Parts: sequence; C-alpha cells; structure tokens
Amino acid sequence: MRIAIQRVLCGLWFVGFSLIANAANGDLDPSFGTGGFRMAGILDGYATIPAGMAIQSDGKILICEAEGPSSSTDFFVARFTANGAVDTTFSFDGHTTVDFGGNADICSGIAVQADGNIVVSGTTTPSGGNSDFAVARLNSDGTLDVTGFGAGTGKAVYGFDLGGTNADTANSLALRPDGRIVVAGSAQTAANGTDFAILQLNTDGSRDTTFNLTGRVTVGFDFASSTSKDDSALHVAIDAEGRIVAAGLANRVAPSNTDMAVIRLLANGQLDPDFSADGRATLAFDLGGAGGSNADGAFGMTLDRDGRIVLAGFADSGTTATQNGDVAIARLLPDGSPDATFGIGGKTTIAFD
Repeated sequence: MRIAIQRVLCGLWFVGFSLIANAANGDLDPSFGTGGFRMAGILDGYATIPAGMAIQSDGKILICEAEGPSSSTDFFVARFTANGAVDTTFSFDGHTTVDFGGNADICSGIAVQADGNIVVSGTTTPSGGNSDFAVARLNSDGTLDVTGFGAGTGKAVYGFDLGGTNADTANSLALRPDGRIVVAGSAQTAANGTDFAILQLNTDGSRDTTFNLTGRVTVGFDFASSTSKDDSALHVAIDAEGRIVAAGLANRVAPSNTDMAVIRLLANGQLDPDFSADGRATLAFDLGGAGGSNADGAFGMTLDRDGRIVLAGFADSGTTATQNGDVAIARLLPDGSPDATFGIGGKTTIAFD
C-alpha cells in the first residue's frame, strides 16, 4: 500500500489537486516531491488514514497510523525528508512499527521532543476488548527508547477503567516544555457514556502524580437531555500559562446531537474556574432543520498568540437523518466565551457541496 505525502502547512491530508504553471498561495509546492506530492510504497496489508503528523526542526516529516492485518494492527511510524523522500536513516527503511500486544493498536498522536526523541500515542485493544491508552517513545533513529521510557520497554499502557466495557480511547498528544507528556481522548464511565479523558506522564512514562494525584482526569458535560452522554476530546494543546486545553464534542441530545466542546485544566488537573465559569464550554451551530441531527464537533484546534482558541471541525446542515456536513470554524476568547468579532457570534461555516 502507498502513502501519499503532500506539503501542506495545516497538517491535513489532501488528494487530487492539480498544479498550475505559476504556483500561487494554496497551490501544491512544486519543490516538494513531484509536483507537490510523493507516493511512498512502504506499507504492507491494512492501513488506516494517517492520523498524526509532526515536523522536526530540520524539516523532516513524521506520520503515524495503524498497519498490519485488519485483525491485528500495530502502531506504524514513518519519516520523510524535507523534500518528501523516504528517510532511510530512520529504522534503515524509513518506517517502524510498535506492537503493544493488542489485536488493534492504532496510533493517533505524534510529537518530537527537544532532544529529537519521538513520542507516539494511541489506543491498544487486547483480544478481550477493554481498550486502553498506549504511549511509546522512539529514539531519533526509530528504535524504541528502552533506557529512558516505559520501565525498560520503551512503551507503556494506561487504563482509566471507570465502568461499562472500560473502553478508553486516546486521540491526541501534546508535550509540555519540560518534556512531560499529555494525552487526551475519552474514557467510558458507564455502560451508556464516555467523558473527556486526560492523561499526564512524567518524562520516563510514569504517571505524573502532581496532576490530580493519579495522573488522570475525566470531565463530563452530562447534558440532562442526553441519555448517551458520549463526550470525547479529539485534540489537546498546552497554552502559554501551562494550562491544558482540550477540544472535541459533547452529546447534547441522544443519539447524535453533538456540540463543539472545550475544557481547560489548571496545571494540577483541576478545571479552570476562569474558563466559562466551570472550566467547560460548548458551541452549537444547529444548522440542521427538522429531522436533521445537528451533529457538530471540533476535530482540530490551535491557540493563537492572543490566547484565543480556534476550533475546526464540522457542522451538520442536513434536514434529514442523512448528515450533510459543512466545514465549521469557531473562535473563543481566553475566558471561553465566543469571540463576537469572528464570523457570526464567533462561528462560521463553509459548504463545498
């Protein structure tokens, strides 16, 4: 199987753009690969869409995903040079895998430390179910860091185990300036719901007990009108004051009426009362008409230089049970309120249709 690598600044994956004679902003970069993209036939068997990407200080490109037979996947990590060629200095052939022993090990986050080591995170699911967060650290050459991470293995597994089937899913990764690791996702807390789940680790992979005493925090939005209460963090970042900001979606009305959702945690893991009064904020686009799901969610997030939170995701504008998703962008002020100077009430959508 081949991976298509294209030079795009936002970290999204695109296929099928054409290159015009005089490249302008937004066109493919002709200095990268062939006409702005490069195909690399480095996968065998089943593979997911690349879920994580990072750029090293030297311009090299890292991606992570899952690879292997569909019944038993491993973390897959690949590195490319700044011009898109497979980097053979990384694990000799440009890619490596990490096996946590689960039937489905899926990588969803990747980040590069100041020393060049590479942290990857995701989810591992053993044969009996009950998925957990999984984190590994690679040396810059692609080998597992068995001397400094994960008690001699270079990898570790972390469960929240709060109820239901104990299905915990890791979706995003961020690094603090001191090297501590923050992973965000969801943790099942009962048979009918999940909460935002945040894990903070020391640099050696042990849970950071200065963070909520256990290194783990869960936050639910728990709308009274929802019977499913499925809340999930899909992206995480560390702000200039060391607070954790996580964004995703929260279930407002069962089964699929969701809103963009954001939390902010203090460095000790407690909800920040200066953010939307209780540390939690939601944004509803509600563009769907009668019969529509009004399913809104934030899949990406960045913090601008003024501390505002920019969310990117989708908003369902369909009027039937069949969703019609539009690109949705929102911006919050540092206190968690919508930025009225952006779009309409802090929100805007783009329909490609």
